[in-house]
Amino acid sequence: MSSLPMNQPRKKRDHKRRLFALYIIVASVSIAYYLTHRQEIEEYLQQRETAADALQEQLESNPDYQAEIAELRARMLGLWTAATSICLPVARLL
Repeated sequence: MSSLPMNQPRKKRDHKRRLFALYIIVASVSIAYYLTHRQEIEEYLQQRETAADALQEQLESNPDYQAEIAELRARMLGLWTAATSICLPVARLL
């Protein structure tokens, strides 16, 4: 039983080393995959960006979305105004 606490730091170090080695392996495999599939990955990322741009345009052209965003901005501005009106006088006292 008394040997368990003495072994504990070594076990933790071994665990950290193995975990670090695993991170290195995962990073290496990820880089190797990217380098061997670069064209496919770039095409996929371009497709995702195009889809995201189309969705953003669709949302921004929706009047309901515009009204909701305007309401959220007004609420955030109100909260900001309230917070600064409370915090600034206190900060001046410090």
